[in-house]
Amino acid sequence: MMSVDEICIDKIRKIDYNHLDISDYNRKYIQKIIPHINYYFQIYSQAIFALHCKDEAQNNTEPHPKPLSTLIVDFGGGHGFLSLFLKSLGYRVIYCDINPLSVKTISLIKEELGFGPDYVITGSVSELKQFCHENQLKPEALIATDLIEHVYDLQDFFRQLSQINPNLEMIFTTGSNPENPYKCSRLRRYMTQEEKVYFIKRKEFIQLNANHLTEAEANTLSKRSRGKIYSDILKILDSYQKTGNFPLPLDDAFNTCDPETGNWTERILSFKTYKQLASEAGFQAIFIRGFYNEERISNSGLKLVLRLLNFCIRKSGKFGFKLAPYILIKLSPKYG
Repeated sequence: MMSVDEICIDKIRKIDYNHLDISDYNRKYIQKIIPHINYYFQIYSQAIFALHCKDEAQNNTEPHPKPLSTLIVDFGGGHGFLSLFLKSLGYRVIYCDINPLSVKTISLIKEELGFGPDYVITGSVSELKQFCHENQLKPEALIATDLIEHVYDLQDFFRQLSQINPNLEMIFTTGSNPENPYKCSRLRRYMTQEEKVYFIKRKEFIQLNANHLTEAEANTLSKRSRGKIYSDILKILDSYQKTGNFPLPLDDAFNTCDPETGNWTERILSFKTYKQLASEAGFQAIFIRGFYNEERISNSGLKLVLRLLNFCIRKSGKFGFKLAPYILIKLSPKYG
């Protein structure tokens, strides 16, 4: 007999995405995921299990047989496969994504399959909060995959989530694992390339809004405004023109974001920083180790290496974080 996840995967595989009226980007993204869909569902299972996990060393990929809550949010849901899995497990599901093309994708997939999320929202955390308030919904849990590393203002993000439900249980998965030196090195090389583009965007914006500045002033302000969106850069310019003082540089030498959208480039934050930001919003944070996709590689020797790595991740305590390709961050109410 097929398991719930196997049934869900089978249904997803049978869809002819070439005949769905979805964007080329979403179609190509889905086609890239499908060959490795079992691995993604293992991650989803791990995230669902983590809602019950109290030990940061725990690393189980089996979903709990009964839903933890009656209503759960798939935040930043993208193609919506997590929503489909959650619905298969018996949850009521709120799907939320800021991209209208992704919202259209899950809506068409839901129509094709005959099941899917109960509610579909276009927007981010403020739209989710408004929707829940207007419809008197109080989700008890939230899962977001590969999202937390891109959120511009995590302090405000956590605060708004706490306003939806101060007892919300949350799971975030991210490949920006601060403990894995190889991942950090690779991501920082990528950030360095992205920053070349973002620096130019910030400098052009600064010179447009303060054309009296010298070249040296514009360069310094452009460097010191790394990690800021245009509205916050205007505040920096206003402060500089009033005081003559440059803002302090970021402690981190690599993290950078698109000044137009606020989207961070795979931002790397320490466990300590996550804990502090969560605490300020009334939550406590624990961290769980991810694992490698052993089926991705056909070479038996390399597959054995991945199997050994996963064994070490599971069995080597906190050192396992240094090997893990991604982490799960669980936020729970501090006084729940």
